[in-house]
Amino acid sequence: MRVLIDGNSMVLRTGATHLSGIGRSTLELCKAIEALRPADPCITLLTQTFRGVVPADFAHIRLKNLLWPIGSTFDRVRGGLPILETMARHDLLHIPHNLGPMYRPQRTVLTIHDAIFFSHPEARLGHQALRELMPGAAQACRLIATPSESAKRDIVEYLGVRPERVIVIPWESMPHDSVLTTSLLLLHA
Repeated sequence: MRVLIDGNSMVLRTGATHLSGIGRSTLELCKAIEALRPADPCITLLTQTFRGVVPADFAHIRLKNLLWPIGSTFDRVRGGLPILETMARHDLLHIPHNLGPMYRPQRTVLTIHDAIFFSHPEARLGHQALRELMPGAAQACRLIATPSESAKRDIVEYLGVRPERVIVIPWESMPHDSVLTTSLLLLHA
């Protein structure tokens, strides 16, 4: 099985000095998977950057940089064409940062960190766009990972996803045993 992890949230873009919370959780997930020393399934970390830097080296996770710009217009094109299927072949795509282009949603695991865009619909934070996009993405993808039982309840309530399709990964217990179990669940979803 070939697993592709969208690592764009953990790329330090030009001028950036630190990762966002979601970028940090993606980095920690990759470190935990790296600690497993996976040989099979084949795991590839996908980035889209021209000058950005991934803040870690991995011996057991392949790095694939796709020279494709980031932005909503480019995401729509990537989501509508088999670009990743051609450029970074995979059987399962893990998007660890709430939302991303999915050409084959049935082969996608989506991590949704919270549903604050429904509980606090503030326009200045761009929540309206997420309120429109997230329900369809959440219902279409193969599986959802989330960091808490509270977030799971919100995802079920606001996004209309069946509870059995949402797996809780408690990020606060990032020690490798928790991530090990979850990683195996995601990789064999």
